[in-house]
Amino acid sequence: MRNQQGQIILILILVMTVALAIGISVVQRSLVDVSTSTEVEESSRAFSAAEAGIEKALSINSSVGQFDLGNSAEISEVIKIDKPQPGKALELESLYKEEVAQVWLADLNSPTNPPAQVYSGTTLDVYWGSPGATNRAALELTLVYYESNEYKTRKWYLDNISANRNPDNNFDISTSCSGPQGPPGGNRYQCYKRLGDGTCQTRSGTCSNNGPLQNNLMLLRARLLYNSDNQSIAVRPTSGSLPVQSSTFYSTGTSGNTQRMIKVQRVYKVVPSYLDYAIFSENEINK
Repeated sequence: MRNQQGQIILILILVMTVALAIGISVVQRSLVDVSTSTEVEESSRAFSAAEAGIEKALSINSSVGQFDLGNSAEISEVIKIDKPQPGKALELESLYKEEVAQVWLADLNSPTNPPAQVYSGTTLDVYWGSPGATNRAALELTLVYYESNEYKTRKWYLDNISANRNPDNNFDISTSCSGPQGPPGGNRYQCYKRLGDGTCQTRSGTCSNNGPLQNNLMLLRARLLYNSDNQSIAVRPTSGSLPVQSSTFYSTGTSGNTQRMIKVQRVYKVVPSYLDYAIFSENEINK
């Protein structure tokens, strides 16, 4: 009987231990579910707060400080960064072959025609191409300016003499492509050219497009040629500053211990790429 009573006690202890383990597991699982549900709700509120911060900043086109939304969430801050900064180069994202990039030189928000001039320098620094790229990109540039009551254009076709295009494209080869180079504090590029510096040379001799830049500069259009991969372009003012081309907003929303950030980029007016091309016909064009 004593041996049997001892076995019953052991069985009861074992059953109680298993039951206790199951109970603790259930409670722990419930606590995890509650915690996860709370985190998901806080994350959703923080994200909504970040979105609200973006909308508020876009409406006033400015940074926003801390703002309580009254629903256990707040806008921590919205930071607006204009591109380019005063006196700095405008570094454009990687471009595909034949893709057109645009740089404003006049006030794009000006109500007058022509728009008010912002950049009045007689030269501009242009950088392009990835330093380690084996395919050496050429660059087509179109400068739009206002003169004698009409808009006019001036073009550059820049290439690297070591590219050895066959047949010769007769591009301007007075560029520096000797190694990694770029604007102060910026990225590195393969080639560099100062527009309006008085230098222009082709393989067959000198060329005429070497004078200083005109007055009433409107915008500069850039297009990479011959590249088989994405490469970048940068335009740097040699005096003064370029107009703001885009703004990036970083909005942070907070709810409880959760923070969410949203990044939004506002790109200002861009002329469609198809306007770089025109069809000229002596007679009417029939479909």
